[in-house]
Amino acid sequence: MGSGTLIGGNRAIWEAYDLINNPGYSAPEFIADPSNRVPVNYKEIKPESVTSYELGYKALIAKKLLLDAYVYTAEYENFIGRRDVVQFYDSEDPTAYRGISVVVNSDAQVKTFGWGLSLDWRLPSNFAVNGNISSDQIQDVPDNFRSSFNSPKLRTLLGLSNSGFGPRNLFGFNLNWRWQDKVDFEGDFASGHLNPIHVVDLALMYKLPEIRSQLKLGANNLFNQYYTNAIGNPSIGGLYYLAFTYNLQ
Repeated sequence: MGSGTLIGGNRAIWEAYDLINNPGYSAPEFIADPSNRVPVNYKEIKPESVTSYELGYKALIAKKLLLDAYVYTAEYENFIGRRDVVQFYDSEDPTAYRGISVVVNSDAQVKTFGWGLSLDWRLPSNFAVNGNISSDQIQDVPDNFRSSFNSPKLRTLLGLSNSGFGPRNLFGFNLNWRWQDKVDFEGDFASGHLNPIHVVDLALMYKLPEIRSQLKLGANNLFNQYYTNAIGNPSIGGLYYLAFTYNLQ
């Protein structure tokens, strides 16, 4: 993979790359004083396990407002991730080294926690407002350890819709605004910073009750604001569509 190699955690693989007898060093420290280098020695990979707790609440208030909330926490034993190491393969040539990404268990207990809240409020004249906000975070990840926990700290959605207005309530619409926080993305092939995402979705509907059908003209990412959801992935722009749905109930 470019200038580095991705390998798993099986001992036979480490032996094939001579990482048992000639271990690698954590990548950020490989150019430091050799006397300060700390090797990454082989340890048998153990299965990852997690203990989690979640508390949730859901209620319908006055038959108009639906409330849904939750909070959770989780603690991982033997959390599995990657470390990038540099292996020197010629003792007489300090520039003779190669980069290897190895699978390892975390020595520390890694913790995750998060919460979410959503509301759905039915208004007069077939209008409705909905929204949600959620968060997912990780902590106690060891230094020089890649967890690949690629979740934004915050994400939100706010929507306004109408299921029927105009003559005979044949028209409808659905408008949503989606936002998510920046992400410090970690991947096997590339890592980097993902910018916050702001996206507006819009759909206009027209009912055809005589044939139990509906026409829909819509756009995902209405304003064509290009964004990426992973380092190395292609950019995502607007998607515009015309749909016909038959046999509506």
